[in-house]
Amino acid sequence: MQGDVLESDFEQFRQMVSDGFRAFIVFGANFHALPQAVRELEREAAAPLLIMSDLEQGVGQQVAGGTHIPCAMALAHGIDREDPEDQILFRRLFRLVARESRLAGVNTILSPVADLHLHGHNPIVCTRAYGSDPEETAWFAGEHVRGLQDQGPDHSVLACAKHFPGHGRSDTDSHLHLPVIHESLATLRRSDLLPFQTAIDAGCSMVMMGHLLLPALDPEMPASRSVRIVSDLLRREMGFSGVVVTDAMNMAGALGDTDASTSCREAFEAGCDLILHPADPYAAVEALASARSVPGQRVGESEQRIRNALRRLAQPQASAEESARRLLGDEIRGIVNLLVAKSLRVVKGGDAVSGPVSLLVLDEDETAGNGEEMRKLFLDSFRGFVFHHPGEHDGFSAESFRNRTVVIALFSKISGWKGRSGLSAWREDWVQKTLNSAGRAIVISFGCPSLLHNAAEADSLISAWWGSPVAERAVAGLLCGKP
Repeated sequence: MQGDVLESDFEQFRQMVSDGFRAFIVFGANFHALPQAVRELEREAAAPLLIMSDLEQGVGQQVAGGTHIPCAMALAHGIDREDPEDQILFRRLFRLVARESRLAGVNTILSPVADLHLHGHNPIVCTRAYGSDPEETAWFAGEHVRGLQDQGPDHSVLACAKHFPGHGRSDTDSHLHLPVIHESLATLRRSDLLPFQTAIDAGCSMVMMGHLLLPALDPEMPASRSVRIVSDLLRREMGFSGVVVTDAMNMAGALGDTDASTSCREAFEAGCDLILHPADPYAAVEALASARSVPGQRVGESEQRIRNALRRLAQPQASAEESARRLLGDEIRGIVNLLVAKSLRVVKGGDAVSGPVSLLVLDEDETAGNGEEMRKLFLDSFRGFVFHHPGEHDGFSAESFRNRTVVIALFSKISGWKGRSGLSAWREDWVQKTLNSAGRAIVISFGCPSLLHNAAEADSLISAWWGSPVAERAVAGLLCGKP
């Protein structure tokens, strides 16, 4: 359900509901249109619908007017899981996210990411993961689930742990290719599977299957289409009785060496209850109808699991007053401000800057249209803390920084279809040239910590984890000694 065409294509969505579709995944919607559309579609269906969305970083990630929260890796560095007050704060954050989600019309949040960050250049997990330590990540995954789900039917959402049995060892984006993970079953049991088991034990309503080939578990079929992994490992061995959903079936990793319809059918035959985001939903229905090897009892079991999940939720609320939504957002932002300040990590150096400073902002995603805006945000937030305005950098001549103090801000989001977590080759080249000429250099990663690996010779290295106005302002305060 693309938000930018929600109103213009609404009759198409209404027809799909009339034809029997009962679940949608939302991208790029807004608070004005989405809740009303959901209510109208549920009236058409005469039953609750599953309205799902990737809200790993809060409602604002997919719904304009919603609130953004830090990525999982930032949260893990801002929360001390041994501190009772931090435990309460963490769960409170996700309770508020769940409430805002319900007001937006979304009742199923496709998080937590239970993957481990085990490959420095993983192009699709990285900062979306809580970390690389299995026990620490398991704690965060379990508390994340409880925060979203354990607050009564009016405010809870359904949580979904992903991407089973673990995408963190991959150096490949499954949107583009099928990753192959060569690891022993023993290692997977004591590491990758632990956060998923904790999420299951916390009552997680859904588990999302990754498009991953793990020869130790099944040498032929990807996890999302593997009976051994879905039915034997996840259900029988790990005891998961909730809803199993595939990752998006329009991803290249979902297909392997077969066609879209066959991959949808095989995922269902393997034990998946929901087929997510097939390129052609009607063709997927035809493919499921041809799954002759699936007994009627199995179909009924899938239906019952979905009904059981929906029973945990009350009917969607009417659209909230703007003032009430604003108060909810203010409370979330208050927690975010606190956690951002606590999550900053000085990897090296850390002395405050003084005097004129040159700023170089390299935005890996500027082709998406936010490069100029991101540069302005960082420049403006930095100016608020220095007596001498920093020199603005119009061209990319490394000579501009000779014998000067230069702050290099690296922005790079983790996103599907991109294929990498690091900088492009020419941006890495500019970083090196600048470091070679600068009198003093400070490098900040507003993204994956691996962005700092090629800047080890800098005087100061800082991880801020994600690009946002609040993170940029926190970094500016840190550099200028005014937190």
